[in-house]
Amino acid sequence: MIKFQLRKLGRDRIEETLEKKGIAAIVRKIEGEELLMAFRQKILEEAIEVTEAQSKDDIIAELGDLVDVLECFMEKCAISKEQVDRVRAEKQRAFGTFRNGLYFDAFLVPDDSPYLQEYIDRPHKFHRIHEEEPIKE
Repeated sequence: MIKFQLRKLGRDRIEETLEKKGIAAIVRKIEGEELLMAFRQKILEEAIEVTEAQSKDDIIAELGDLVDVLECFMEKCAISKEQVDRVRAEKQRAFGTFRNGLYFDAFLVPDDSPYLQEYIDRPHKFHRIHEEEPIKE
C-alpha cells in the first residue's frame, strides 16, 4: 500500500466513499482552534479551486463547495447569515459593490496624509512602489 498525506478538512461522508473504493483513510475528529484553522485553510483551498475552474458547470460546483465551507465555518463561529448580510449591506452602501469591474492598479497617498501609516503597516495588502519601480498592469 502507498500512503498519501492530506492533512486537510474533509466532507463528512468521504470516508464512506473511499471505503467503497477499497481505500482506507486515517481520520481524526478535530475541534476548537484546530478546527477553525482547518476551516480557514479549506476556505482558501476552495477559493483557489473557484479561480481554477474553467467551465460554467465547474465554476458552479466549486462555488457550491466554497459556500458549503463558509456556511459550516459560520455555524462553528456562531455567525448567522443575517449578521453577514447586514454587514455586507452596510459595506455596499458605504463603498459600493464589485459589479462595475473597477480595477485599481495603484493609488497615491500624500506624505502628510493621516492614512499613510495605515497603508505602510500592511505591506501584505498594500505593496509600496518605489520611485524607480514601474506599476504592473
